[in-house]
Amino acid sequence: MNASGKSAPGRSRDKGLNADFLFLLLLLFVLSFPLLFNTTIVMHDTRDAFDIFYSFYNTFFYNSEIMQWFPYGMYGVQSLPYQINILSPESYLIILAGKLFHVENTLFMFKLSVLLEQSFYL
Repeated sequence: MNASGKSAPGRSRDKGLNADFLFLLLLLFVLSFPLLFNTTIVMHDTRDAFDIFYSFYNTFFYNSEIMQWFPYGMYGVQSLPYQINILSPESYLIILAGKLFHVENTLFMFKLSVLLEQSFYL
């Protein structure tokens, strides 16, 4: 603001939703919409994240409990490090919504959680 109480040119900020933000959000959804219903399996690092999400989602969906360990390897592995590193708050929200709406398609729910994470990064 200058001495007259007006904001400097090019420096005004709207208090409501910004048109640029809405455009980017719309663009994100338009570009991601075909991928949500595609049945192609994800690869590389995303595949590892999907495996963790798959294990947590199925354990919560079918057993109504949070997974405590992976039965992989000789004696199994605790799941807490994977839970902290891979799953985001958006993932937990999608896992809960999937349980509430009885959605069995884990790949769709994983893609939805990635889309939700991307929208929060905007």
